[in-house]
Amino acid sequence: MKRNWEEWTRKWLLCKTNISLKSNHFVPIPQEHKDDEHTQQGNNGVPTDKDSQSSSDSQSLFEKFMSHARSTSLPRQVLRTCPISDTDVKHSKANLLNTKQLFALTFFALTGGSFGVQECLKLGGPMLMFITFFLIHPLWTIPIILMTIEMTCMIPESGGHVLWVYRAFGPFWSYMNGAFAFACSVLDNAMFPSLFLEYLSILLPRTSNNLPPLNYAWGVFIKMIILMFVTIVNVIGIDIVGNASFILMVFIVVSLVIIPCFGIKYIDFSWMASPISEKTNRGKFLAILLWNTSGMDIVGTCASEVLTPSYSYPRAVMYGFLLLVVSNALPFIIGTSIFSNQEDWNDGTYFDVAKIVGGNPFEVWMGVVGLCSVMGLLLVRFCTNSRILYGMAQVDQMPAALTILCPKFHTPIVAILVTSMCTIVFNFFNVYHLVEADMLFYALSTLLKFGALIQLRYTEPDVLRPFQIPLEKHLLMVFMCCPMIMCILILIYASERSQGIALIGGAIGVFSYICKECFTQYGIKEVAEKRLVRVQENLERMQKRIDVVIESEIKLLESKK
Repeated sequence: MKRNWEEWTRKWLLCKTNISLKSNHFVPIPQEHKDDEHTQQGNNGVPTDKDSQSSSDSQSLFEKFMSHARSTSLPRQVLRTCPISDTDVKHSKANLLNTKQLFALTFFALTGGSFGVQECLKLGGPMLMFITFFLIHPLWTIPIILMTIEMTCMIPESGGHVLWVYRAFGPFWSYMNGAFAFACSVLDNAMFPSLFLEYLSILLPRTSNNLPPLNYAWGVFIKMIILMFVTIVNVIGIDIVGNASFILMVFIVVSLVIIPCFGIKYIDFSWMASPISEKTNRGKFLAILLWNTSGMDIVGTCASEVLTPSYSYPRAVMYGFLLLVVSNALPFIIGTSIFSNQEDWNDGTYFDVAKIVGGNPFEVWMGVVGLCSVMGLLLVRFCTNSRILYGMAQVDQMPAALTILCPKFHTPIVAILVTSMCTIVFNFFNVYHLVEADMLFYALSTLLKFGALIQLRYTEPDVLRPFQIPLEKHLLMVFMCCPMIMCILILIYASERSQGIALIGGAIGVFSYICKECFTQYGIKEVAEKRLVRVQENLERMQKRIDVVIESEIKLLESKK
């Protein structure tokens, strides 16, 4: 960052004087402006004549909005500054995430521990898992990480990839991306409380009749308590989420390093000679493997709540990736040395490994680690999911009520409560068999994110990017082909049931978008006008915030020189 400081400052000054660079900005939505002389003032400041005005009036508002959706060209604008009161600045800085807290969020967004590896070992066996573990990162994880850093530093605003796709492709694809991402996230959230109960049941002794220690009523009660706790923490503030996540992360990582160290004497690589099973369910194995190494893009949804995005994101994400490798590799080596057969693996095998390594105390220790992992995953997922809804509401893809902030804590309280309610509803269903369909929704959303990255490189090549993937446009396309092909493979190898669920979900998304547009446009001209003005005001507010963030980062880095 410091090496590029002089170049960054030069670009910033050019942006401020509007000499040669375009500023970070969103596509302005067409609006009608009337004055006594019948002139129209456009976003580029050039007035049009009366004939042009009458022609514009004859065009319906719906056609204007759809033309905006298809628009990709961006007008030239000058960066602005945002007048924020001293009180607001002090309050916002006190509640923003620093690099340490963001690091914890990225850890839980990526992995949260090594427990997801157990299902992959059950489906594919040790050898297949070993091979794919080293191939998956350069082909899948690293491209997602680089995409997230570049786009988040370019558009440091709440909503993340919802706004990336909106800026690249317009409202329709942004809506579809948000719908896919939220559906995927809700299914994820619904699985975690059930997983918490499974880990808790392993720790508790069985009854005298050899029945599970927790009946259905107790299970529902514990799930509600967990979800209520996670909701309250998220409402109190994202900085509290960051601190709690950091504490949980330290405990998990230290435990996943210490426990395997006691099992060094069990290391045995004889499993490497075992053949890969021909009965492997390739579609499900690939989906779960990618699911365990995905999620980095969701931390971009809370970029406006990070103190210095272009400084914090590259560091936090890279540290999170290193912890992903370490926290998965060590338990994997010890676990496969003790249980080398594919048939021995299930969701609780790591508890058995810990018991063999250190007895009952280590088994309980590993169980507590599992509970902490699930709790951290829920905290971070609630935080990021609510920002997806908040970002969609900012560009009128969802009801404006989702943008309401808690007066005391300045968090999107309505979006958090909606996320909590959706999770509660799906908790009463068995969603484990929907894991593959969940990954299909993620694959569709990820295709749009990578498409937005490439599209903006072509349509906005001169926009200021504090972090940029060091590849030219054509090489970038080639590099991003790998993860996009992985997404397509997920769609191809998925079961027919999962493909059907994804197809139905996509159809519902398209139908709901059409209904939304017709409801807000047809026959209610005043409502449509207010809607267009509201979205434009939100976009301008985002732009002002982006300008302030970039300017404050430059001042901060300059003070550290």
